Amino acid sequence: MYDRFLLGGLFSLSGFEAGELSGDNYGLLRAGYYYRLTKLFHVGGYAEAARVGDEPEDLFENPVLTLTALVVADTPAGPLYFGFAGAEEGKRTIYVQFGRLF
Repeated sequence: MYDRFLLGGLFSLSGFEAGELSGDNYGLLRAGYYYRLTKLFHVGGYAEAARVGDEPEDLFENPVLTLTALVVADTPAGPLYFGFAGAEEGKRTIYVQFGRLF
């Protein structure tokens, strides 16, 4: 499966486990907003709609939807992310991630 796109995990359909969705083609739409509370903390969130499929035509049918809420601390050693994500079918995930993600 090295040639397939893998989605899931923080900032990639956060309501799903890392790599839970895979396919030869994918489409992803993300919209979000972040607000700086203090010099140290930011809060925000984003919504995602995506579809993974083996054929390009599959991308336009039944996209999956996720919502993610985040608190980010800008520490001297790097960012610290606290997140809560939800997806369809009652999927829920809590994230605690330290360091740059990309």
